[in-house]
Amino acid sequence: MEPKTKQEIRIVELSSKLPKLTEKQLKYPEDNLFRTWGSFSRNRVHCLECGHSWKEDSPTWHNEIVEPICPTCSSKLKMFKYNSTLFQEMNYFAILTKKENYQVVRMIASYKYMRKNQPPTYFSCEVMQHWIDENGEVRSLAKFTQTMGARGCYDLWIHNSRMEIKPKRFVYDNKYKLNPYKIYPERNIHPLIKRNGFKGHFYDIAPQIFFSYLLKDSTTEFLLKTKQTNVLGFHLSDSSYKVNGYLDSIRICIKNGYIIKDFVTWKDYVDLLKYFNKDLRNAKYTCPDNLVNAHDRLIKKKRSIQRKQKLSEMKAEIEKSQKKYESEKRPFLGLEFKDKEITVKVISTVAEFMEEGDNLSHCVFTNEYYNRQESLILSAKIGNNNIETIEISLSSFTIKQSRGKKNKATRYNKRIIKLVNQNMDQIRLIIKQQEKLEKRKKTINHSNTKI
Repeated sequence: MEPKTKQEIRIVELSSKLPKLTEKQLKYPEDNLFRTWGSFSRNRVHCLECGHSWKEDSPTWHNEIVEPICPTCSSKLKMFKYNSTLFQEMNYFAILTKKENYQVVRMIASYKYMRKNQPPTYFSCEVMQHWIDENGEVRSLAKFTQTMGARGCYDLWIHNSRMEIKPKRFVYDNKYKLNPYKIYPERNIHPLIKRNGFKGHFYDIAPQIFFSYLLKDSTTEFLLKTKQTNVLGFHLSDSSYKVNGYLDSIRICIKNGYIIKDFVTWKDYVDLLKYFNKDLRNAKYTCPDNLVNAHDRLIKKKRSIQRKQKLSEMKAEIEKSQKKYESEKRPFLGLEFKDKEITVKVISTVAEFMEEGDNLSHCVFTNEYYNRQESLILSAKIGNNNIETIEISLSSFTIKQSRGKKNKATRYNKRIIKLVNQNMDQIRLIIKQQEKLEKRKKTINHSNTKI
């Protein structure tokens, strides 16, 4: 879009005055952004770093657990799983600089192109700039992207396009949320950001998001300065795990030097404390020596209370909750994803929530996850055995958590997350279909009202 306001015009003007990428900056990705790759075909290992190839009679390393080492350049090779004539890897790095009263995050897309029997070539291009003012407001400039690209890709950049100012709503775009793999070591940081507690660490948070909230959100500054960085990560994520409702208990933890290392488990534990009417301002409760054991003890206690209820009352409660759950989640019931071994399926009844919680010893039933309107709960199984429970945000279409027995990730965790993310478009499609259906109903009702 064309710049219209004074601020937009000024940002575009300042952007044109930023220095071009130096030779040193363009060389940075070669040694810092990419892995050393290899490929395998016809019993020959091809090093894609130096071009050397050698015969391998028994490629036991082709299993991902073991990686070969090139005898010529001594590179430890990560093997491509497919055979091709051209291989490519892409990563981002960010350059942090300051221009007038703006903190600027310059996003550089870098590519590594590899062929067998040839050394790799590299290409880098600046694709985005995030301009953050002293109040934390962000305005971005970005190059154009291909609209007809691979499914799920949103950063297929058109490198020879111009960089244009984006509207304010760009902060909700997936491109805005891109987190660079590396930050260029030579940095120029705004004094206000340093004043608010920034010491050089990003805690796996995208710098444009981190800086923006650090300048405009007192909770972010508070959590950073008190070293509650795990809580900070959830506070700035897309999930609904916002911490403002737990700040009083967090302050008690800080006062007693207690660092919350697993905010999701600690949050569920505090919810259980509320259920039992415990004093949330008492360090005896909010700062357990063993969080997992304390969490599991309260779950067991709450489950015991629930089980002591009359069977008819439990049945009536489940039946009542089931009607509400089925009404809200009907479009998703029956949805499942599979790979060769794992099946991930939407939990279809409230009774299954209780069974899931019993089998995996976590609080998916006791904390009434079936009542969370903005979440979709799925169960991952191998055969008839429950492996992990997955919670998906229906607003951001991200995985909030995937937990196995006693809230711990299993050895299948990465596979389960990958399987769900690969099929997230099915959930998006259901949401869109429901929105269209609701819109059609409103139109029909409106027409009937007029008649």
